[in-house]
Amino acid sequence: MKKLLLETSFSKIYMIVMIIITLLILGGYFSYAMFTVTKEKSNAISIVTGNLEYKMTIDDEESNIITIPKGTISDYEVVLTNPNNRIARFNIAYKETEGVILGYLADSENIPPTSVGINLEKDGTIGSSNIYNLRVRNETSEDVEIELVVKVGLDYNDLTIDEDKRTIGKYEDISLKDYIMKLSNDVDNRDYSTSSEFEKSQMYTFNHTAGLQQSGWTDSELIDYRYIGNNPNNYIKFNDELWLIIGIFTVEKSDGSKESLIKLVRDDVIGNFAYDNRNESTGATTFQGSNDWPTSRLMKLLNPGYTGVGGSLYYNSGNGRCYSGQNNATVPCDFTNTGIKDKYKDYIVDVKYYLAGTNPNSNSEYADYDGNDFYELERNSEIYGNNSIYWYGKIGLIYPSDYVYTFAYGVNDECFNRNFSCSGKNSYTYFFRMPYNSSDWYWTLTPATNVSYSNIYVHSYGYLYGAYYSWGEGSVWPTLYIDSSLLVLNGNGSYNNPYILS
Repeated sequence: MKKLLLETSFSKIYMIVMIIITLLILGGYFSYAMFTVTKEKSNAISIVTGNLEYKMTIDDEESNIITIPKGTISDYEVVLTNPNNRIARFNIAYKETEGVILGYLADSENIPPTSVGINLEKDGTIGSSNIYNLRVRNETSEDVEIELVVKVGLDYNDLTIDEDKRTIGKYEDISLKDYIMKLSNDVDNRDYSTSSEFEKSQMYTFNHTAGLQQSGWTDSELIDYRYIGNNPNNYIKFNDELWLIIGIFTVEKSDGSKESLIKLVRDDVIGNFAYDNRNESTGATTFQGSNDWPTSRLMKLLNPGYTGVGGSLYYNSGNGRCYSGQNNATVPCDFTNTGIKDKYKDYIVDVKYYLAGTNPNSNSEYADYDGNDFYELERNSEIYGNNSIYWYGKIGLIYPSDYVYTFAYGVNDECFNRNFSCSGKNSYTYFFRMPYNSSDWYWTLTPATNVSYSNIYVHSYGYLYGAYYSWGEGSVWPTLYIDSSLLVLNGNGSYNNPYILS
């Protein structure tokens, strides 16, 4: 009996020992497979899970850090490679940062990882790679670094993300209007001289008193947002060329509704042409032409629906002859490369342009007009004779107030308060950074009200002057309003990195 019991006990002990040894071996194996160590190598980060690792490049550089400059939208190509000798599972996450939005683009070359990761095959001696297209938007006033955290494991293991991280989802598009509003200075009366360089490059807030043509407008509708100073971040790629964003304005559309729209002006002149140069026999009051915009030669050159000499040539990217000089004189003009291209025409909104003016011959009074005075005068009802006080259309010219407001908030007090005596070369609207092919003055939309043939213009010396004969060969910068729902793809508004629309 004792011998039997001894043999039985020994068998049980042997079995227990073998089970323990087996469990220790298995436990050691899986601990080795699942144990994660992080190591840093030059500018790359490798995460090793047992013998599993990864390689990541961002725009062809080995790294897992994305640096996104302040106020910028940028695209990055992220390549995740499986260098292991077996199939492995990968996941990518990041730590959220307020004001920074990132996500995969819909046209990414590969399907992004799900919440539990994605498998990458082993391919030859190099390993297979997935390419992901990321877009990152920095709505803050500081440069931001985003670290992409990669987890790697066996192909049959789900890869959960740490609580303080999140996986990358689809990029959330934003309209250009909403984006530049997020970057704008959120209060008016900000002192330009004490603003940071970033603040100086963004829009400033302006509150207005209603002109007579804005009867019934609410206080919020009388607020607009403008770029000021000499070098704001207001460049935009439009019509396959550079334009400048003047700001965001509530405007009346041709259907009678109001909407907040973005106002653009071309960064270079399209040529030097007459505002109008009809002589008396062809409808003008005098041989000097007419300053009534809806019937003018220049309006018909810039807008659709007109035929004859100069008719709609700019709008339709045509070429021929345009009016310039006295008594119906014409000059050759060619807009085949600079005119409005078909794919951009639907971006332009028909809006109400104000055509009221002022009598610039009273120089003592005119010298004391500031930006606020011009704003109200343009929107009041003072006109010459039976001229129109407003016009609905697509393309116009800048207002005098658009010019003068660029000197506001201490940019140049002399030019803002007494523009007749201004030598304002510290404004981006001062000949729009002096293009080479301009005349020594350019047209504004606003007429003189004491005569039928004279318009206010901006002289190359920097001051507003009123006025020049409508037949004069003034530089023409087209101005227009674009759809507020247009999405911005990338850029920061600088000359070298303009905003790009979808």
